[in-house]
Amino acid sequence: MSHAGTTTGAVGAAPLAARAFDAFIAALNGLATVLVLGLMALICTDVVLRGAFSAPLHGVPEMVKAIVPIMLWLQVAYTLRIGRHMRSGIGLQLLGPARARWVLVANTLAGIFLFGVIGWFAWEEFALAWETGSWEGGDVRIPDWPAWLAVAVGASCTGIQYARDCWRLVRHGASAIDTEGAEGAE
Repeated sequence: MSHAGTTTGAVGAAPLAARAFDAFIAALNGLATVLVLGLMALICTDVVLRGAFSAPLHGVPEMVKAIVPIMLWLQVAYTLRIGRHMRSGIGLQLLGPARARWVLVANTLAGIFLFGVIGWFAWEEFALAWETGSWEGGDVRIPDWPAWLAVAVGASCTGIQYARDCWRLVRHGASAIDTEGAEGAE
């Protein structure tokens, strides 16, 4: 096989893996959106039943407490991917392209480390919660493992996205979306 054929195969594999990862984190974001809608419907139903019939739904506070962190962790990697996390680009713009690039690389390395550590420990907590069947709540018992799974998957995906961003920054430098504030990504 020629070197060109090998290179083409390797290059073809990378975009496929990148597209699959992008689709996965977009699906996680979509699932979080469904959870937001479901939680909104649950809370509205609880308010109506409480106000109209003095009959609140049992377990709504416990469900809110369990679902909110899940929603957050399912969305964080996608938010990073599309450049919509909160940031201010003023300092980066003042540094100029070369210095901004290396500040952004340092930021991505810190993100890889931070979310890698969070993901590592979250996978351990997920396994423990799964094995022991631990739960939260009073009136309504909610298992702990879905929240730990969301943290583990979300942190791991965010660490991977930071690694992708680092690779892109090292190879190609910073783009306008990297150096602008989040409002510039619209």
